Amino acid sequence: NAAKIDSADTKLTAKIESADLELLNSSAMSSLRAGRLEEASDYLKKSLQIKETINALFMMAEVEKDLGNWEKSVEIYRHLIQMNGLDLKQKSNALTNLGLLYLERGEEQLTLGYLRSAAFMDEQNWLNNRILGNAYARFDRWEDALMQYRFALSKQYNLENVMNLAQANGKLNNIDIANYY
Repeated sequence: NAAKIDSADTKLTAKIESADLELLNSSAMSSLRAGRLEEASDYLKKSLQIKETINALFMMAEVEKDLGNWEKSVEIYRHLIQMNGLDLKQKSNALTNLGLLYLERGEEQLTLGYLRSAAFMDEQNWLNNRILGNAYARFDRWEDALMQYRFALSKQYNLENVMNLAQANGKLNNIDIANYY
C-alpha cells in the first residue's frame, strides 16, 4: 500500500508543479509586459527552481540584461548553448545574444566569434548576416562587413540591407557602387 500512495503522491506533485510552472511563467510574462522587471525575475527564478526550461532561461537572460546584470545574462546564455534539447534556431539565438552582449562591451574577439558561430549555424537566417555585418562595421572592418551585407541582401532584399551595403561600399570608397544602391 505504501508504494501505491507514494506513486499517487508523485503524480499529484508532478501535476501541482506543472500548474505552478505554467502560472509562474505566465505571471513573469505579465510582469514583463507591465515593465516590472524585478517581479518578472522573481517569478522566473521560482519557475526555474521547479523545472529548468529553455523558454524560461531565454526570458531570464533578457530580464537580467535589462536589469543591468550583464554577467548573469552572459552566464545564462552560456548555459543555454551547452544544453541538450536546443534546436538549431534556439542555439543560434543564444549565440547571437551572447555576441550582442559582448558587442555592448566592445569586446571584438568574443563578439565576432559568437556572431560568426550563429551565422554559420543558421545559414538561412539573413538577420544573422546583417548583425554580424553591423558588428564588423562597429570594429571598422568594412571588407568583412560588406561581405556579410551581401549575404544578407542575397537572402532578403529589403531597404535596410540595401542601405547597409551602400554604406559599406561608401566606406571602402566604392563610390559608383554605393551610388548605385
